[in-house]
Amino acid sequence: MRFEALGRLAVTDDAGRPYGMGSLRQRQLLAVLLCRPGRSASNEMLLDALWGGRPPPSAWQNLRTYVYRVRQTIGRDRIRYAAPDYTLAVQPGEVDVDRFEEMAARGRRAWADGDAGAAAEQLAAALGCWRGEPYSGLDDGIDEPPAPVRIESTRLTELRLAVLEDRLAADLVLGRHHDLVPELTTLVEAHPLRERLRGQLMLALHRSGRTSEALSVFRTGRRMLVEELGIDPGPELCDIEREILAGSPAPEQVPVTAGGSASGAGESPAGTGIRPGGRAPGWWGQCQLPGDIIDFTGRRTELRALDELLRRPPDQSPTICVLHGMGGVGKTRLAVHAAHRHLHADRYPDGQLYVDLRGVTADQQPADPSDVLESFLRQLGVPGQLIPGDPGARSAMFRSHLVERRVLVLLDNAATEDQVLPLLPAGRYCAVLVTSRRNLSLEGAVSLHVDVFPEADAVEFLAVNAGGARVAAEPDAAAEIVRLCGHLPIAVALAAHRLRARPAWQLRDLLARMRNRHRILDELVAGSRAVQDVVDLSYRALSPAQQRVFRLLGAHPGTDATARSMAAAADLDARTAEDLLESLLDEHLLVQTTPDRYRMHDLVRAYARHLVDTREPGERRSVTLGRLLRYYRRTATLARQALDPHLHPVFEPPGDDGDATGTFHDRDDALRWFHAERAAMVAAIHAGADSGEDRVTWQLSAVLLSFFYLSKHWDDWLDTHRVGLLAAERVGDLAGQARLQMGLGVAYDDLGRFDDAVAHHETAAALFRRTSDRRGEAWNLNNLGVVYDNLGRFPEAADRYQAALELFRDLGDPKGQGLCLNNLGDVHRQQGRHDRAEDCLRRALDAQRGCADREAQRITFGTFGDLYRDLGRTAQAAAAYRDALEICVEFDDRWRADQLRRHLKALDAGENDASP
Repeated sequence: MRFEALGRLAVTDDAGRPYGMGSLRQRQLLAVLLCRPGRSASNEMLLDALWGGRPPPSAWQNLRTYVYRVRQTIGRDRIRYAAPDYTLAVQPGEVDVDRFEEMAARGRRAWADGDAGAAAEQLAAALGCWRGEPYSGLDDGIDEPPAPVRIESTRLTELRLAVLEDRLAADLVLGRHHDLVPELTTLVEAHPLRERLRGQLMLALHRSGRTSEALSVFRTGRRMLVEELGIDPGPELCDIEREILAGSPAPEQVPVTAGGSASGAGESPAGTGIRPGGRAPGWWGQCQLPGDIIDFTGRRTELRALDELLRRPPDQSPTICVLHGMGGVGKTRLAVHAAHRHLHADRYPDGQLYVDLRGVTADQQPADPSDVLESFLRQLGVPGQLIPGDPGARSAMFRSHLVERRVLVLLDNAATEDQVLPLLPAGRYCAVLVTSRRNLSLEGAVSLHVDVFPEADAVEFLAVNAGGARVAAEPDAAAEIVRLCGHLPIAVALAAHRLRARPAWQLRDLLARMRNRHRILDELVAGSRAVQDVVDLSYRALSPAQQRVFRLLGAHPGTDATARSMAAAADLDARTAEDLLESLLDEHLLVQTTPDRYRMHDLVRAYARHLVDTREPGERRSVTLGRLLRYYRRTATLARQALDPHLHPVFEPPGDDGDATGTFHDRDDALRWFHAERAAMVAAIHAGADSGEDRVTWQLSAVLLSFFYLSKHWDDWLDTHRVGLLAAERVGDLAGQARLQMGLGVAYDDLGRFDDAVAHHETAAALFRRTSDRRGEAWNLNNLGVVYDNLGRFPEAADRYQAALELFRDLGDPKGQGLCLNNLGDVHRQQGRHDRAEDCLRRALDAQRGCADREAQRITFGTFGDLYRDLGRTAQAAAAYRDALEICVEFDDRWRADQLRRHLKALDAGENDASP
């Protein structure tokens, strides 16, 4: 389990799947316990924190309810009570705050030991724990978060800045001043009175040869301190100014040893790897590269990888790197900038060649390699009459001219391997950078995937191009703008251009326009440049079959899809659909984060949806959506049956579902499918309701109840059931209404909204009676009994359980009988009727064994354990808990297995772990 507070408060399992934390008060309770010293708080402290010193009369009971609900979600033993304190029990490494502080401490120890490289790495890793403002999402727009949380948030925010300053200090020692200037510029604009950041910016500028700018930064800071605080800069900042004025520290980069420590020795000529004899006369030494990007931003990881590659000692073959990624991601900018860095370092003194191969260029065919070779040879000084006409001979001449030279070749915008291969030099001193929208397979080449910016780099890029002050003034709007741009560099650049062209606009003015999904591509235009044109070039190069699947994926209601779901939507077999999706992945029009799941970049999706709106008739779109909904309905039905083979169908299988697609090996296989497809099915339910597919919409919503009951995705549970209920009402399907009313009742009971739960169950009861659905009526009565049980209204709970039991007996349903008998037994236990409880539980176990319902037996064994524990019959309690634990292990139910192990541990220690 993971507790995440460095951003929006969240609790996840070890695989990163979030637990639904329920109401605002429940989240606030968890946050207060999480941020307190020792993670403990008294009753009085919690009441004061949750209600700001003004608790309502029901506050004590409400607090117990919140504790109960949070325990239900994260585990009963996670919140322990020892009067008068509640304590949140966590294990080492489970809280991101702890991990952040531990890594920061390791980084500072490395710094103290003189290892700047390790310090920078550890401090950067610590900062990587952050996802946003600490403990966010704990206010309701009216009241602030609890006071202890606000205090802790302030502490963490200040600590993060201090760790960030330490990381910047380490990077400066490592000679990364060129890369740090944009980041420090943005930080100083955001924190103008923070003197350490200002001093670091001065050092980075000075060491980058921008001394006058460094001194200007000092003067601006001094003026602000005097005007706003009435004080002069501190001695550390003044010392940096004096050292710059005195010419120290030196503007040149400080070389760094392999261990990461600064070295006073310069690089020896022998260490450069330059061929003895220096440069040749004539062309040699000329640079054909496009101009460098002065305000280049981000890409620190990629630049480090390219630097290491281009600096490595000569091998038997040239150094080759293929930079691949989607259109507009900045491959050319990165390659050109990396090439210039090594031009300045004089690593390729014999020259730099460049060509645009026009692999994806509007209204132009890809460049012919033979023509490129002729151009290269002429640039190398070969007279035209000596250049052979045969392409193979030209390639051989090109290789021979570069065999003993240190030349960097940049092949931009390549289409295929066949286009690139003739242009590769053979000399071991040469290096080749290739950019392409496809990951070209070239022997011996290093593949570097250029992805969209991380959010911080995207915001920095926006600040550099639109103005740091504007971005610093509206950080939330800036973050949302780059998010709507999908962090795609060309989109962020076009957004920045719009802001520069309209100085009267604030960021929120552009943001308001970009929030319109149908107009976002129209907003990202500047002159002849547009995001839409970048994607259109790739789309036009596709085959008709690829184009169709591309459009249909854009029409998919979810954010991602599988080969099977797309096969259903496109009416293809799964293998053909997978081949087409993989081919789109090769073209970087799709992204694959996990095997068999494909998604589009947000702006690529916007383009695809535009194509759907303009090129797919409405009738065809409806047919496609209908096929997709039916696929989800039939597959979810199979997955539900795999979760529990004893369950009866929610509805009669329709005749239009065709053959079942795929099977599930076991319960875990079905659960994995549900988790993977949850978001897509929620989106499909909404799309179905909007398009008039009401019957399949309510049926899919109802089928999901079993999964939601296990996974506790309460928001999706309520959302889909409400949408499904409206769909069932529109078609007048009383059976569907009954199922969905019952599902809402179960959800509200889970959330502790018991009055709402009772209302929905009562409505469902009337509908089940009207439709003569006795099985549905029985399950609904049992579920209503659970609500009354949770309310402590045990006689009413027992009445509902008994009525449900009689219906299940009439139906000959042993699963239902076993569940009701277990629930009756637990009610009797809680009322102190131990003999009656034991009798009910024995009969429950008999029924469950009779139908081989192993999972239900786990529940009853657990209830037996609770009963025997209450009676002080420790040996029998332990035996019952062990029987339940064995089944949990069998079903890989780790959460309940841990709970049972805690019960057993408490019994061994002679404790009663029944919490208040």
